[in-house]
Amino acid sequence: MDRREAIILLGSQPDPITWHFPRHVYDTLNWAVARYDAAASKPLVITSGDRSLEFCRDDVAQPFRECDRMADHLIEHGVCQADIVREGESRDVVSNLYYVKRELIRAGRPREIVLPLAHWRIPRVAMVLDKVFGSEFTTTYVAVNSESPPASDEHLKWEMQRRFLEPMPRGQDTWLAERFYDSWLYHFWAERD
Repeated sequence: MDRREAIILLGSQPDPITWHFPRHVYDTLNWAVARYDAAASKPLVITSGDRSLEFCRDDVAQPFRECDRMADHLIEHGVCQADIVREGESRDVVSNLYYVKRELIRAGRPREIVLPLAHWRIPRVAMVLDKVFGSEFTTTYVAVNSESPPASDEHLKWEMQRRFLEPMPRGQDTWLAERFYDSWLYHFWAERD
């Protein structure tokens, strides 16, 4: 099916006691359900995420992949399973977008990409997406209001991911293929408390 639009939904580390996502993930899921319901031509919806780097580092046995839990929420709220693609290899925003790009290519390169995100995530995700996707897709960011993390955490993630991606030519994501989870960026996160 030739699709004009794809909605990308990024996961986030759930609470290891309740296994609930942070509020902003549910806000983006609910936004996607409303967009899907209102669309005459149903968009492709991509849920992205395996589990967080922190859970991998600490050997936390998460009982689900983030992409599956998000897809379940969408299906429970009326999104057709056939319109959902689950990307379940990624563990951070850089790998989210790398693997999502592959899914978009497999899906026939929808022309318009929509990313609903917590307002505070948009600058970092936009910076990473620009590097990974290059100019291949038209992207619209939709801000959902949600609780904010400590400003220093988001700034540090932005800065470290910017430095990591700096040598990569824009849109040349094959540069990333051998760098996931064993490069200096991932060692930095693994050694952080």
